[in-house]
Amino acid sequence: MFRAQCAALCLVLAALTSCAAPGARAAVLSISPADTTVQVGATFTLRVTCDAVSDLKGMQTAWGYSATRLQLVSMTAGNVFTDGGGAWFEHMIFDVSAPADTAWLDVAKLNGTAQGPGVAAYVRFKALVPGDAPVQCTLAEMRDSDNVSLLPGCSGGIVHVAAPTAITRRSWGQLKIHAR
Repeated sequence: MFRAQCAALCLVLAALTSCAAPGARAAVLSISPADTTVQVGATFTLRVTCDAVSDLKGMQTAWGYSATRLQLVSMTAGNVFTDGGGAWFEHMIFDVSAPADTAWLDVAKLNGTAQGPGVAAYVRFKALVPGDAPVQCTLAEMRDSDNVSLLPGCSGGIVHVAAPTAITRRSWGQLKIHAR
């Protein structure tokens, strides 16, 4: 009896795995550059890149960041969705819980499909105070034209916010006196 139940369960599992979409495969989203240094007060852009994907219809992604060190300016669709003709849709979702520390974006190709590799999104920040600010993936979902998940993975990065360095102009004589 027990063997018959195990055999039936194995047949069900085999049937379920064979029903998986043949084109679906894991995709990867990553922050680029993964390690970058900016000055306090600078506005800069990080790219969310995706690897080679032949059939990409839509994406939802969210990236957590240090709200004490970085301020989100905007998040927009990248060239994977905007190039190549056809209509596309993007919607930046604002983080309503305090502190606002997550950048969210929904983007979809309305007619046709997109293809990678390339930039899936641009995230624009303003550097607030010195220190290290990790940018971590909190959500990654990519779907093909059959609405099958591409099972994306993701990898974050880190932003080093540097304090400005003072520049004092001194003559050679002043430097010699100051060094003694």
